[in-house]
Amino acid sequence: MKKFIKDYIELRKAGNEFYKKHWFGCIIYTMLCFVIIFSQPIYSIIKDKISEHKNKNIDTSEEEP
Repeated sequence: MKKFIKDYIELRKAGNEFYKKHWFGCIIYTMLCFVIIFSQPIYSIIKDKISEHKNKNIDTSEEEP
């Protein structure tokens, strides 16, 4: 178990070095993943709002003589 803990600590040190060197790229990567994951639901909401607004305008323009 002691060897496992020592190996794990060494592994974490290597991981921390990677993040220290590439911190900006990790932030950009995280933001890109966030945008890709959440773009579809946001796009659907915006599309629905636009279609509702268009339908509302079409309905009001038909009522006027």
